[in-house]
Amino acid sequence: MIDLLFPKICRFCGDSFRVGLSNILCQSCFDSIEPYSGIRCGHCGIPLPGRAFEGSARTRCADCGEGDYFLEEARAFGAYGGPFRLAHHAFKFEGMESLGPLLAKKMSPEISGDFWEGVEAIVPVPLSSERERERGYHPARILAREVAKGADKPIGEWLEKIRSTPAQMSLSRQARLEIGRASCRERV
Repeated sequence: MIDLLFPKICRFCGDSFRVGLSNILCQSCFDSIEPYSGIRCGHCGIPLPGRAFEGSARTRCADCGEGDYFLEEARAFGAYGGPFRLAHHAFKFEGMESLGPLLAKKMSPEISGDFWEGVEAIVPVPLSSERERERGYHPARILAREVAKGADKPIGEWLEKIRSTPAQMSLSRQARLEIGRASCRERV
């Protein structure tokens, strides 16, 4: 009866559904989320065309360049668009904490095997206490906890946020890099 009165409508394809990702995506659209594949930047993890690193000293994209960073390596799961963007946005900004384990399960096969070689722990990016109070939960910690279970790695809460910063999505890439360098520190 509830499905008749209040049908779930997929935010991506517009179809009504019974099985899917909460009330966000139908199962078909959630299943269509694909990870990046092929050659990736050795720093940020975005995909690059074949032969992208010929003659390069480092396997990095043009944005990452030859610079030194505090973070040694990151992985991007997939293109931030379509169903993936909708699911991520609902999890992070719409209070849908329950989507965390489903998203982590989707990501886990992409970060398995030799990816974990030499990794001592998974460290979630700190969230300001103000933002955590607003959301009621810490999205990065939820994802880290779920991925850590699958990877059999501990979680290390070794970073702390030392000042509140503007929302990252409102900033340019350069501004995000500068803020990232100045807003966290290692816990002592």
